[in-house]
Amino acid sequence: MTRLAAIWSDDKAQQRRLIYASSAVVAVGVLLIVVGAIAGWGWTRIVGATLITVGGTVLGALIAFVEPRRQRLHARLRAERTTIAIIAAVLLVLPVVAALIAALVGLFVGSGNRSGRLLTAGAIIGIFLLAATIFSTLIAIRATQRASLTLRESPATQTGEQG
Repeated sequence: MTRLAAIWSDDKAQQRRLIYASSAVVAVGVLLIVVGAIAGWGWTRIVGATLITVGGTVLGALIAFVEPRRQRLHARLRAERTTIAIIAAVLLVLPVVAALIAALVGLFVGSGNRSGRLLTAGAIIGIFLLAATIFSTLIAIRATQRASLTLRESPATQTGEQG
């Protein structure tokens, strides 16, 4: 844990050593995956991917969170928070929309021995759920945009006061 504290400290030599070590861990992970693929060792993929993940995470934290970059990153995230929220909302809803569309298509494909009433009821429920999902996502996106505009326009937020 003390080594990870070096990420936030001002000790440049320690940060540089951690950058080299993280780069080496990523390189070893890539090498392990390549050698394992050539030799046919399946277990090396898991170990190599773990090394790449750990090394890349530490490397990313070291590079992104040094003091000047940390301030720029926070400012950029603050400026793009509406876009980030909208993208997150859409990505979270996409699987639901895809499942509902697949359910609607599935109702009418291969309807062999199902009754017409059952198909109609299923279609109505599927269409209702699909519309509710899409409209709730649009409402969430609009609320996010309004909240962001309110934060930008409020003079109290610009001076750092809480309103």
